[in-house]
Amino acid sequence: MKIQIKFVILGLLLSSFSVMSWAKDSKMKIQISQNDIVIEVELENNPTAKSLWNQLPTSVDLEDYGGMEKIFYPSSKLSKEAAPDGYKPSAGDVTCYGPWGNVAIFYKDFSYSKGLIKLGKITKGLNDLTKLKNAKASIVAID
Repeated sequence: MKIQIKFVILGLLLSSFSVMSWAKDSKMKIQISQNDIVIEVELENNPTAKSLWNQLPTSVDLEDYGGMEKIFYPSSKLSKEAAPDGYKPSAGDVTCYGPWGNVAIFYKDFSYSKGLIKLGKITKGLNDLTKLKNAKASIVAID
């Protein structure tokens, strides 16, 4: 009986490990598009990025902000659980500005900002980011 219980426990541990391993290795990738412009982003594995992922697919109103980033407001506030105090973004970084609740996609480097949380990084289309207009854009999950 004790041996059977040990095997059951071992089996549960191994299956838990394989599920955790899959979740850790799987990537959350999104696509932001407007007309013929397509930007691809790989999201971080953090609660803030996951809360954006859980709102997909979505349509957002993009706007340029400060001549260095494109911003939009998600339909629901993003999680700030386990978020750092701030972050220093580089061109291509996708972030959340916690105090306002907006998502900021940087096309220029910027200084450390308190309240900024990294969501991900552009993997395709960084040079097209400035071409996005102040208009609706769609965001979907991709493989």
